[in-house]
Amino acid sequence: MLLNLLIPFVLTVGSGSKDSPHLELPEVSLLLQTVINILLPPRIISTSRTKNFMLD
Repeated sequence: MLLNLLIPFVLTVGSGSKDSPHLELPEVSLLLQTVINILLPPRIISTSRTKNFMLD
């Protein structure tokens, strides 16, 4: 669902028209990291292992 917002934005910025905004390096990095996290979500560490570690 988030890609429905990102793809039109990237296409608008990448169209090259003079009235479209220009992306800076931090913005490009954020967009790429967001797309990568959508396609390959980071692993979530199980909380049960953390609780057992704290009890020992």
